[in-house]
Amino acid sequence: MDFWGPFWGIPILGISGLIMWNKELATQFIPGEVISFCLIAHSDEALLAALFLFIWHWYNVHFSTSVFPMGTVFITGYLPEELMVEEHYQYYKEVMKEAGLEHEILPPHGPHAHEHVEGGSVA
Repeated sequence: MDFWGPFWGIPILGISGLIMWNKELATQFIPGEVISFCLIAHSDEALLAALFLFIWHWYNVHFSTSVFPMGTVFITGYLPEELMVEEHYQYYKEVMKEAGLEHEILPPHGPHAHEHVEGGSVA
């Protein structure tokens, strides 16, 4: 659901914003009641987007058990290997292979654990 949010949110915000910005021009082509609808749609969508981003960001960056009380990657530029395995397993595998460390790749855990195949390789 959160993946599709921008695909309906951006057009709603963009179209309603343009209509409200150019009320005089817009009412030459559409009824004036549409301006009221645009105000409601624009403000509701903006509130929904802001709340979603705020809640999602705060949970994933500050309250998730893997980073609580705060992720430090934005300060240090360093992501611990365990966190890399948990959250970015495919990229972790690519980095390890490029570094010539295929034999040291950790098995997945978390959401990627179901992809683990006996013998240490992932399909």
